[in-house]
Amino acid sequence: VEQMRLQAETAALAVRRAAAGLLAEQQQQQLSSAKLGSTLQVYFHLGELPQAAWSAVAQSLATAEKAASQFFNPGSLQRLNETAVSEAKFALDVSDAAAVGVTEPNQKKTLGESLERATMKKLKIKRAEAASKWAHAVGDAAFKVWNLHRVLARKSDASTRQNFLEVVSKAPIPEKFQDAEKQIRSSEGGADDAG
Repeated sequence: VEQMRLQAETAALAVRRAAAGLLAEQQQQQLSSAKLGSTLQVYFHLGELPQAAWSAVAQSLATAEKAASQFFNPGSLQRLNETAVSEAKFALDVSDAAAVGVTEPNQKKTLGESLERATMKKLKIKRAEAASKWAHAVGDAAFKVWNLHRVLARKSDASTRQNFLEVVSKAPIPEKFQDAEKQIRSSEGGADDAG
């Protein structure tokens, strides 16, 4: 029995690693619903479905938080401004040496206005690119959570007929998400009272 236990534990560890790899792959790229369902089936049989589902949600949340911190980071915003200014100067072929050669007040004013317009245009483009990158990362993370929820809601164990979403719902909510759960429940209660 002890010899079989060692083999069973080794096999279980290998299955856990394979399932974790498949779930991580789902986080990296668009995984088919069938493949995700099969991965969730493995976690169900291991008795680790709720932990795996919450782990996938936490990974998506971390991806979205990382994108937000990069987008709203003061250093990133400063670099964005500096890049816009340098690209505007390059586009107008304005260097410090060229600016020194400008002696007429009208020339300086025109050069300054042109540089300001070019900088604002470049800054607008840079901000749009950064916002697009942020929105894509947050949207992708939200899509992965939505897809996980969709597959959990549709998938049931063939032998026990237990719905995977119900299995996850019956498990305790991880501490990391308990505050959000309380806020959702309180807002639902407030909406019911108002209606």
